[in-house]
Amino acid sequence: MGFLDQLRSLFGGRTESRGGTATVSPPEAGGSPAPSGDPASSGSPAPGGDIHMGMVMELIGSDGSGLPALLEKIRAGGLGEFVGTWVGTGDNMPVSTKRLVEVLGPDRVAEVARKFGVSSDVAATSLTNTLPRVIDKLTPEGRVPDAETLRKHLSAQFKL
Repeated sequence: MGFLDQLRSLFGGRTESRGGTATVSPPEAGGSPAPSGDPASSGSPAPGGDIHMGMVMELIGSDGSGLPALLEKIRAGGLGEFVGTWVGTGDNMPVSTKRLVEVLGPDRVAEVARKFGVSSDVAATSLTNTLPRVIDKLTPEGRVPDAETLRKHLSAQFKL
């Protein structure tokens, strides 16, 4: 199973693009449920069609260059303990949607929601469920890889 497949299995479903809209399929066995709400999108899902991953990629950038700044923003917002578990090699500490939105900023979450054609609540829930898992997968050695390694890894996985 490739990296993208592993990420998709964590998100509990996939998104298929048809005629300019994206629809979220039901979660696969053992996956997490997709956020509730209308996931139809006129925005661009991530390569491979996953709207949840697309929202995360909107925050970290398609080459991962925004990951260090995003992690610093989350740490500075008082969630350093959470970030430590997401980057670390142990279990990920869950964060509340309310706290993540406070730290990311409601305007940024609304911007992501608009891009993907979902409500801010749906985007916030998706980011709360998906972001820690993506960060965990991008930092398998318990640290953020250097920018070039991260870019190459994402590029290879998403065929960018």
